[in-house]
Amino acid sequence: MKRLALLTVLAIPSCSYSVPINGQFDGEPAQGTATAALSGGTFQVVNTAGLSCTGTYDANTTAITIPAKATCNDGRHGNAIITRKTNLISGTVIVRLNDGSTGEFVFGDLQFDQEF
Repeated sequence: MKRLALLTVLAIPSCSYSVPINGQFDGEPAQGTATAALSGGTFQVVNTAGLSCTGTYDANTTAITIPAKATCNDGRHGNAIITRKTNLISGTVIVRLNDGSTGEFVFGDLQFDQEF
């Protein structure tokens, strides 16, 4: 029984769950993926103009609102506010970069036009 428990604990860190991200960023349609794992959460989005931004968040919190940092391939950076639904795997994201540009996204099973 102890061996089974040890194998279970060792296997857990490799578990992750990914959901799609859709919305607009810097005035252009964008999409990407958010991935939650015990080691933390990551996200990446790319808009149709080629702007790509990535970031991390605390995937282990049960908080509904989570702050996150974003860094983009053109040197811009900023803050995101992630607001999860009670299922904790869908929600909305609002991003503001250091130059004032913004993005709005939905993730999980939400539709962009229903939330924004």
